Amino acid sequence: ARESSGKLWVVYRDKANGTYDIKVAYSDNNGSTWTSETTDTSMSSSTTCCLAVDSNNTIHMAWYYGSGSTRRLYYRYRTNAGTWSEITTLFEELVVGGTVYTPDIAIDQSDDVHVIFQYWDGANYLLKYTKKTSGVWGSVELVDTEPDRIEYPSLAIDSSNYPHITYNKEILNVDNIYY
Repeated sequence: ARESSGKLWVVYRDKANGTYDIKVAYSDNNGSTWTSETTDTSMSSSTTCCLAVDSNNTIHMAWYYGSGSTRRLYYRYRTNAGTWSEITTLFEELVVGGTVYTPDIAIDQSDDVHVIFQYWDGANYLLKYTKKTSGVWGSVELVDTEPDRIEYPSLAIDSSNYPHITYNKEILNVDNIYY
């Protein structure tokens, strides 16, 4: 993602020390050099993470964590001044076999934060959505469900602040793109 100043940001997981750390890195020179910051070191496993920048150059990120039967989707932001917020749990399930996958995050014209993610509850794949408005997270809403597979959700917000979601939905071993 790119700030209005041109600073580039990426979020990634790093397993250099034997556990998964969630890190961000930024570049002030179009990617020639990068400076990294560790944002969470408590992960024993993690799959995917995502990031977006709002109009105030605040960095917003979401990531999945799973250990044993606990599955969580986390959120955190970093202000333009470099201060990190506390980590917020957006979604948590205590289901054996349940897994949160592939979150995506987007910011609308009002700087409200939208998050979509795929979830496997042990029997069905579910596509879920939540939104942070004026600093308060709304409830997690079910968008779609499928016993075969839902994967690769992508989220974009239009100029009227409406979310647009695309994803792959496998039905009877046939992949279909949904909107």
